[in-house]
Amino acid sequence: INAVFTKNTAVNCGGAIGIGGAAADVTLKNSTATGNSAANGGMAYVKAGKLTIAGGAYDKNTATGNGGAVDAEPGTVLSFTGTSFTENSAADSTSGGAVYAALSEVSLKNVTMKGNKAGYGGAAAICAGKLTVTGTSTVEGNTGKVRAGAFEINKYGEDAAEASISGAVFKSNTAPYAGAVFMANSSVNITEGSFISNAATADIGGAIYTTSGSHIINAVLGDGTMFEFNGNVPNTGLITNLPDGAIVEVPIIASKMGLRPVYCGDLPRQIAALNYTPAQCES
Repeated sequence: INAVFTKNTAVNCGGAIGIGGAAADVTLKNSTATGNSAANGGMAYVKAGKLTIAGGAYDKNTATGNGGAVDAEPGTVLSFTGTSFTENSAADSTSGGAVYAALSEVSLKNVTMKGNKAGYGGAAAICAGKLTVTGTSTVEGNTGKVRAGAFEINKYGEDAAEASISGAVFKSNTAPYAGAVFMANSSVNITEGSFISNAATADIGGAIYTTSGSHIINAVLGDGTMFEFNGNVPNTGLITNLPDGAIVEVPIIASKMGLRPVYCGDLPRQIAALNYTPAQCES
């Protein structure tokens, strides 16, 4: 509690703190770490176990490898609440200006990540594992020298990433492409978030660049390329010979305007007859 870590160094990993052993469980509360450096994990290196950070400020830590502030290896758990990461940096060809995690479980709640820099994922790089972002987190002014100004969410080996991001504000992040968030080989759900003044300085995806199956997110929050898919929605006159309020499957257009169900008119009489009674139960 209230610990201060300033200008500590390690030749290899964890400039201030190294955590190893599956049973390790370290908690930092209202602590600060400034100007620490290492090859990986400028402030902390989590080889195994769990690191919990509540409150505090982690600023200007550096790594020549991954994780300007924190580097977490496979099987570890990170939980950060009410914490700020400012002006941490990893090398231009490496990942995670503030946080790098591979095959880890990462939880961020009410965090602030500002002015961090790395080659990939100026604020954080999540390679496989699971990322959960909740509360009123702010990710602002971070830089990806190669890709992903804010978050890089990608696979690790053959393992895909999973992410749920709710309520976060991504503002003024920059990278050659994927100004804020890059997503590939991953399952990502973004809800109630804001993307403001992010920029892809050389290519595409000012806010989000996504590949391999995240077409809906890309259409609504990314570069706006329209995408059509089939989805289940309440019937609001979309199929005219089924009851209003019944759940129906219709084409949906995803675009910068949001998700727009497509009017279909009447179903063939025989098909409508088969569906009408169960549809009445739903309406």
